[in-house]
Amino acid sequence: MKFNIDIILYKEQFRLKLGLIPLLLSKASIIVLILCILLFDMVKVPVFYGMLMMLYYKFLFNKTRDGYQMDNVLYQALSDFNKSLRNHIKQNRFSNQ
Repeated sequence: MKFNIDIILYKEQFRLKLGLIPLLLSKASIIVLILCILLFDMVKVPVFYGMLMMLYYKFLFNKTRDGYQMDNVLYQALSDFNKSLRNHIKQNRFSNQ
């Protein structure tokens, strides 16, 4: 039996929003955190950051499990770092032999 990729990708489970970790690693989350730190004292930062992130998640956050969930800024930076580190280790391993 052949499966149509469009049917598989657009099932309800792939329309669900991602959870807390991708939300906190998103570019908007980092910007909101920096703005909260700059605008408010450290006692009010968690309150305003939490409220703004809840509103952002409810109305603007649209990352789903459609295959592009790793497009966050920090995920990309970490994967690029990991790739360069592996290449560096591989080059050193072969140059020492």
